[in-house]
Amino acid sequence: MVRFFLDTFSGDGSMGIGFDNPADDIPENPFRSAHADGAHSILDLKGGLCLVGAEGITGTPELILGDDLDERLNGNRKRALTNRLGVTVGETTLRGIVAELMILHGRDDGSRWPRAKQNRFGRHKIMLGQGQVVYDAPVAEGILGDTMVEGSNNPLEDHIATGPNGGHSYDELSAQLTVLGARDDAQANNAFSARYRADSALSTDAHYSQFVVDVWPTNANGSVGPIVQFAAAADSFYTSLIRDRADDQYRLFRWDAGSATQLGSAVTEALPTPPATVRFEVDGGGNLDCFMDSVSKITATDSDHDGNTMVGLLGGKASEFTDWEADDLGAPAAVYPPFPRHPSRRVRM
Repeated sequence: MVRFFLDTFSGDGSMGIGFDNPADDIPENPFRSAHADGAHSILDLKGGLCLVGAEGITGTPELILGDDLDERLNGNRKRALTNRLGVTVGETTLRGIVAELMILHGRDDGSRWPRAKQNRFGRHKIMLGQGQVVYDAPVAEGILGDTMVEGSNNPLEDHIATGPNGGHSYDELSAQLTVLGARDDAQANNAFSARYRADSALSTDAHYSQFVVDVWPTNANGSVGPIVQFAAAADSFYTSLIRDRADDQYRLFRWDAGSATQLGSAVTEALPTPPATVRFEVDGGGNLDCFMDSVSKITATDSDHDGNTMVGLLGGKASEFTDWEADDLGAPAAVYPPFPRHPSRRVRM
């Protein structure tokens, strides 16, 4: 049986050096779990923390997560884990949570653990606990993403998407978003609805678009929302506009050549404290659904833009967001395996 837990490190990562006189040897002191008993493996979460899969536990680690990857993680334990790491996760099983942490919440700027990468076989694979496979699937094709990393401030239309699913650029439809070099966020300058379309299409019109909001709009009329079923050559799409009035609201809109039509009634509800993940889905059959931190908040039905396969994002009035991504619904989950950890080796001199 493998025990899974959040732990601190011991050791300093040194490899050790051997000399002709063994008395002069400098012993190795590799990074290892402070409370693992027996064989174990770790995923480095930076900040002195790691996820551990071990034969046993000695002493008291940061947080015990259980021994069943597919069991729903207790709500108190999930909150304790996410609070300790400073992230919000949507998955509920330990398997899903580990996978989500490694792809959605990693950062390439060193502020968190690194985003994991696909292996040389074109698969996404995570292992934790002496050969225990957490996730293993082919690379998801077609996914788009952007971690919004720039060395200095740069308009979004001049930015090349960063991160493992980046490489694309954006078309500006209205106003301006700026990628902030010091914050790894896209910020709406002073517009009510700055709109951008990614220049790469998805495979189908059944897809989602989502991002992590770091700052809600500062003006009562400001809005923020992902865009789905964007037309390839027109300012036409669906979007979920959030916080569009003096009170916190969710509203769904159809945009037709720059003209907005609200779909259904608004839902008034207090917004969560950022960071918060906003996701907007369309199923290709006219059904639209907006989620906040994995909870559905507002739905509508409209099929005028069915067939459109492009996506984008909208922001207004000093809102800030990052980690934008979009993919076809039903595509394999986009999870990237952790960087391999090799055993320490002693070097003879």
